[in-house]
Amino acid sequence: FLRTVLFQEEIDQGVSIFEIDREKGVVLDPYLKLFGFGDSVSMDQLIIASEYGENKLIENSTFYPGDQIYFIMQGVSGISIQSDGYSWYDVDVEIQKEDGEKVLSLVSTLGEGGKMYLQANVISPYGTIDVPSSASPGNYMLYVSLYDMYTNQSVQKSAEFELLGSDVDLPEPV
Repeated sequence: FLRTVLFQEEIDQGVSIFEIDREKGVVLDPYLKLFGFGDSVSMDQLIIASEYGENKLIENSTFYPGDQIYFIMQGVSGISIQSDGYSWYDVDVEIQKEDGEKVLSLVSTLGEGGKMYLQANVISPYGTIDVPSSASPGNYMLYVSLYDMYTNQSVQKSAEFELLGSDVDLPEPV
């Protein structure tokens, strides 16, 4: 309930909401402009979000230990297309505390799942990562590296987020 109220306050302040296609792992809406794509792999920005209703994500930068973080790789372009029409990209993800301590590192998170027929020159795929429940409160960086598996080109983006302490149970009023 508390998170829903917090999300509504953020929506009222103009925070972005993204509609997603869970099966394809891409953002559907808002549709992104087709600009800036070329021969090398690029990404406009990395957006951190939380789930908000059915098939929707909301931009968010505060989480709790154990939460699931959605990361949107907005405006990815330059992924090579093979003669069979398929592309193949993969993603490495790392969470680091502000002092540089690695909290989580995942390599090749998509594997064969990143091999697909892309329907546009610019896509906005998303992924998820679970914050370790042992992580302590503080400021963190999420690093996402996207690789074109056919050309070995890559791009890395980062985004900051804050990890809050565990929810506190308040005593019953007397």
